[in-house]
Amino acid sequence: MAALGVPVDPSLVPEDDPDMARSRGAAAQKRCWNCRSRKTACDRTQPSCKNCLRRGLDCLGYGLKLSWPRPNDTKRSTRGHQHRILPIRSRKVEFVNATTHDIEGHRKPGRDDERELDRRIRIYRGKLKVPITNVALFDPFLQPHNYSALSKIIFSKCDEISNLYSLLVKMSLGDEGPSALAIRHAMAALSFQHLGEKQMAALHQTRSLHSLQAAVDRMTNQGAADMTQAFRTMAASMLLNIFETLDIDSSPIGWAIFFCGTKRIANLVHTRHATYDGDRALILDWILYHDTLYKFCVRHWAPKMPDQVQLAAQEKIMSKAIYSPMRQLIVPSAGCSLELLDLICRTTDAVHDRSDPRHLSPSHLAELRTLEFRIGNLKQYPRFSETTTPSPPTSPSCDDAEEEESHTTLLAELYRVAAQIYLARVARGLPRSDPSAASLVTKGICLLSEIKTCERPWPLFVVALEAGTDEERRTVLDVFDATLPRRPLGNLALTKRMVLAGWVRQDLSRDGEEEKDMLGVYEGVVSSFGGKVPPSFT
Repeated sequence: MAALGVPVDPSLVPEDDPDMARSRGAAAQKRCWNCRSRKTACDRTQPSCKNCLRRGLDCLGYGLKLSWPRPNDTKRSTRGHQHRILPIRSRKVEFVNATTHDIEGHRKPGRDDERELDRRIRIYRGKLKVPITNVALFDPFLQPHNYSALSKIIFSKCDEISNLYSLLVKMSLGDEGPSALAIRHAMAALSFQHLGEKQMAALHQTRSLHSLQAAVDRMTNQGAADMTQAFRTMAASMLLNIFETLDIDSSPIGWAIFFCGTKRIANLVHTRHATYDGDRALILDWILYHDTLYKFCVRHWAPKMPDQVQLAAQEKIMSKAIYSPMRQLIVPSAGCSLELLDLICRTTDAVHDRSDPRHLSPSHLAELRTLEFRIGNLKQYPRFSETTTPSPPTSPSCDDAEEEESHTTLLAELYRVAAQIYLARVARGLPRSDPSAASLVTKGICLLSEIKTCERPWPLFVVALEAGTDEERRTVLDVFDATLPRRPLGNLALTKRMVLAGWVRQDLSRDGEEEKDMLGVYEGVVSSFGGKVPPSFT
């Protein structure tokens, strides 16, 4: 197999970047794999060394060569294709399963090079008909950093949750059991879906389903659920659920079925009001984040399917005990605290149709006042790494850490203010002219102007819909323009389209008519986008 990816030119690495400098130093000590096998000196030229160019060989690069153990053999040895992964460090261009000739054709465009590149791409697409089962082939970006295209599809803010993505990779490569294979094929399905290869995506989705069923059957036959296998099975089911939400041609209830399966498995191993840490907490918090936003989508989506309504009504699974102070810590996979996610769920349940007799009844008003008090007085705190050595106050890394902490805190506060706006404008039904509602909207717009970028669709959607003046809308659009290049593969572009559609609905209703109820705006906008499945705000 040809090289996967391309390392960046060492001359382009900033001198003040220690991690990149270490990678550059490590690469400089290695010969390419062709020169190493021939035991000859290598000039380490990138992307192809001069020895390979002179011999007419495809330079196999300088990266890691994966090897797999033979049956009944404790030594690791390469079998089948020799898969290699080169460290990716370029944010401008990402090459997936690209040969050195492909890279040269990209860097030195010309008519002959373009013809050669087109020919190789056709050959590559033809070879895609062969099933791929090795994770190194469908996602070469296996290092725990934010350069993986797959991680940008699955998660909102990859640089904050590399631990979760690394955990999924570790789970997929844990063994050759059905639960690990289910994750592996699910990740392959998402990758091929992103590449536009629908047949290959469907093939790996089917294989993931078969592996997932085998894993569930094994858990059932064992009686007592194995925690490792259970959490792997939950991760695979979550990935298949994400696959369904991104497939516009999928069944309207496909994603709900997978997510219900995830929660059913979680209920087998989860103890209510218990506290979980480490890898298990990462998976449970990931599930809660999706569960909260799915409830929001289903509430404002029409027409609703019975399975979707049942999913939204299920009890939420928390990784921390009900009175644990750790519920107030900001969770990287969510962008806010677990306590706030729980309050957003309760606020969504408190939204009733205006014709519903429960709306603004004494019990409903008491519930709203309780939620207003809890959200208004909620304090959220950033997490601190216990293993990180504090940097000197004047060092650049210290400044970066402080800036990142400030952004994390502002984002969590934006979540909290968005929850307050949603409670006031949708659950309670206050008009924009109400002083309390207007104050919350002003605070939310000010936070957007201060935060500059917002990778989380839900709080951005809630606050942006309230922008009424040209200045406020310019602030919202500036945030979208600054954030979309950082997250081009997620659903942020769809969120922007929904916000623009919401502005149009509100502007049309203001022309000679009474201000439009925000509940109607939410239901109209959410129901108009997403195709057969509700739009995702994860």
